[in-house]
Amino acid sequence: MDGDKLEPRVRQLEELIRTVEGVSEQKKQEMLELVHQVSLHDPLTELPNRTLFARRFNEEAHRAARHGQPLAVLALDLDYLKRYNDMYGHLQGDRALIHVAYLLTRQRRPEDIVARIGGEEFDVVLPETDERGAVTVAEDILRRFRSHPINDYVGLPERAEATYFKKRTFRDLTMSIGVATCTPKTNSDALLLPADADKALYSAKEAGRDRYVVYRSR
Repeated sequence: MDGDKLEPRVRQLEELIRTVEGVSEQKKQEMLELVHQVSLHDPLTELPNRTLFARRFNEEAHRAARHGQPLAVLALDLDYLKRYNDMYGHLQGDRALIHVAYLLTRQRRPEDIVARIGGEEFDVVLPETDERGAVTVAEDILRRFRSHPINDYVGLPERAEATYFKKRTFRDLTMSIGVATCTPKTNSDALLLPADADKALYSAKEAGRDRYVVYRSR
């Protein structure tokens, strides 16, 4: 469900919890925290969803502009996921999404933001990262996705490393990445980075997929 449609329903549920009688304040607080967690995270990967991503990105963009620091956004998309689901089943498609979430979060810094935007698309925010650094990250993600063994466990990314990995690779599934950055001289454009990264992502797909493309303004 779209974040704009979800938030009013979440607020209604929060108000309902606060008015419930016969429940301790501690229990109400626990329920409110659970609602907050569920409403802001993707249930499959447990990554931040589009709503939480927007909040965190806006904070990071304003911070970069305020301190004159570079900022980068990667938009990632699994190529041909629908065809993959048709060939191997949606369960294996879910495993692919969980695996991508695991790879994206495994070597990221604490300040980086990784989110599942929807469907097969993920966004990564890289604070204090210029174009060269963002390209290095994109190249590393593609390399690891192409070569990393697949876990055949339907579970959460943080539990995947301790789980048995089958030694095989994803068949018929590649990844495209769009890269967008701003520098201290152009950080007034920081809020446009997700849209610019999306444009670069579509350019990567048009160029043949299984690659990254850096956004260039015209």
